[in-house]
Amino acid sequence: MKKLLIVVVLLVACQKETMPKAAAPAKAPAPHRSCPSAAETQAIIGKSSDFGELDFTQTAVTIPVKKSAMNAPQLDNAKQLASGGWLKFDGDDVTLTKGKDDPRFNVRGNGFIDVVPLAKKKMGTASNVRQSAEGCDADFTWRWEPTEVGGAFKHGPIADMFAKPHNSVATLMWDGANWTILRVK
Repeated sequence: MKKLLIVVVLLVACQKETMPKAAAPAKAPAPHRSCPSAAETQAIIGKSSDFGELDFTQTAVTIPVKKSAMNAPQLDNAKQLASGGWLKFDGDDVTLTKGKDDPRFNVRGNGFIDVVPLAKKKMGTASNVRQSAEGCDADFTWRWEPTEVGGAFKHGPIADMFAKPHNSVATLMWDGANWTILRVK
């Protein structure tokens, strides 16, 4: 009888191990995350480094230190900077006046002066925040706000760049805790 009881216990134990286990209930899909509001999106974009890096190469001008080496647009830029008191012409030479000890003016050894930055970006408004395959896309506007040096430009491409609003699109993604910028274009 003892042997029979041991066999029965072993059979029951073996059956428990080989019996299929009940499948765990399926995990519910993550809830759909709504896009942030236009105001929240505007704040997220305005604080992002991606916005800061957008078109940053547009905030500089380079001019030769010799008037005779300038093309027409460079000469026009130099004349506008001279009108603003930042530099002057001394015969063929360009010399810095107000810009002499200003870190925004970099006189390079190769005969050129780089002037940067001429402007900083100012966030406008975000609109049309919508779902996208990567999260949410949002249209937004922004402007170039001239620096003190950039204010010397009263006409031409640089002044035109300051005068008009710019339109861009930001793609936001949810990182599990916050909305962040994936890219700005």
